[in-house]
Amino acid sequence: MSYQLQPIVVGNTHDFVANFQKDGSTWNITGGTISLYLIKPNGVVLPPFSATITSGSGGVAHYAAAATVLDVPGEWKKLWYVSVSGVVQRSTKIPFMVYDSEG
Repeated sequence: MSYQLQPIVVGNTHDFVANFQKDGSTWNITGGTISLYLIKPNGVVLPPFSATITSGSGGVAHYAAAATVLDVPGEWKKLWYVSVSGVVQRSTKIPFMVYDSEG
């Protein structure tokens, strides 16, 4: 089965979703704090956004970015920060593209 993903476009909303694992297994993030850092193409790091845990036992969290967040086209990076019961982990910087609204 395949899916066509819609590109992320300047001025649109976007739902960032993460499935967290620790030591090769699903990480129960219930009661944790999840933050998403976004890095603009020019290297500016936006203040962290608080993510919502949608399935603690399933290790799933998301952040719904407002239309004003992704405001310039280019290669952005995202980085997740997870803190659960004193254990802190962060992801590598994950690149993603934001396209100009004019195509």
